[in-house]
Amino acid sequence: MVARCIIALMAIDSLHEDPGKLGLEVIDRQRAIVSLMEELEAVDWYDQRAKATDNSEQRAILEHNRDEENEVEQVLRVYI
Repeated sequence: MVARCIIALMAIDSLHEDPGKLGLEVIDRQRAIVSLMEELEAVDWYDQRAKATDNSEQRAILEHNRDEENEVEQVLRVYI
């Protein structure tokens, strides 16, 4: 339980209220929301890079990576 509390406190940078009043469920959900935003950003980056390159092999790799990020994003949406 102590380790879980310590890990949960790592998410406090993006909290707007006192973490001690929020509880682990809210902190875990916030962590998932931040992860979702990061995944969406990664999808956008991979998509932009895939569109910008003239190298078809590189484009295929970037599109594959983008699609994998999309899968993670979908799992996070279900969790949230």
